[in-house]
Amino acid sequence: MKNIYYFIVLCTLMVSFACSKEEKLEPTEMRYDYFTISPDATDEESILRRTFYETNKIHLLFNDTLRHEQRGTYADGTPYWFTELLDLSYNITGTTDGARFTYIQDIRHKEEAVHFVETYILPHLGEGLRPYSIFLVEKMESYSYGWSETNFYNGRRCLALSTQGISDMDEEEIKEQCIDIFYSIIAGKTKYYDEELTEFIAFGAPYYGEYFSSFQSLTKPKPTAEEMYTLGFISWSSWSSYFPYESSDLTAFLKAVFYEDEDTFKTQYAEYPVILQKYDIMKEVVKKKGYIF
Repeated sequence: MKNIYYFIVLCTLMVSFACSKEEKLEPTEMRYDYFTISPDATDEESILRRTFYETNKIHLLFNDTLRHEQRGTYADGTPYWFTELLDLSYNITGTTDGARFTYIQDIRHKEEAVHFVETYILPHLGEGLRPYSIFLVEKMESYSYGWSETNFYNGRRCLALSTQGISDMDEEEIKEQCIDIFYSIIAGKTKYYDEELTEFIAFGAPYYGEYFSSFQSLTKPKPTAEEMYTLGFISWSSWSSYFPYESSDLTAFLKAVFYEDEDTFKTQYAEYPVILQKYDIMKEVVKKKGYIF
């Protein structure tokens, strides 16, 4: 037992001695942020991007190439280049579908695109929802079982926005297009297990995923719309034999908050207090996430 004690003491002394001899640590050179504009850049695009960041604290991009540097040469003297791309589909937890795009070519259209973002997008995004960077392009496509045009791509470190046709839209058309963007951002940050949704989930907890047949008080073989509304459900499958799950219920009300007029919705479901309560809870959750109505 004494031998073990002496061994522990010896190890402690050795560690203490090593720490006392350790050289003072110095920070290494900080990695340059390739989203940031060089202070020496004076071209119109650089000034536009720098001003946007100073105003909104969000990096602005018109090109997906973050850096293109010569790192050396091959044996035959050919330069070796290193290129870092934005990589919209980057995801720390796995892989996602990709996106492809065409750049905005002239400065006037770039200025119009910035005006669109600052007028219709950013005023609705509180601090918790604002992206690290915004990538403005002319046209964009996303891949999901094939390529198709899209108005936006919400990546992990960047929100990419297509500006094609914006100048020809009236204000109402632009607002309608923006709703899809806002819904996507909020939906990505809202899960049924969030603490803010505890009260919302409590209304449906006895029914989520349960078979209709498990409840003797309901009409057989399926409950009527009146019964479903009374229980607080606004969306379910006509062919299903069981109640929706938490995630489906959440999605239905989240879409109602974004895509339906509040007065019209509350008039439609005026006789169903549970639905009205769930709607109000969901709207408050959206506000807490940082969305500004």
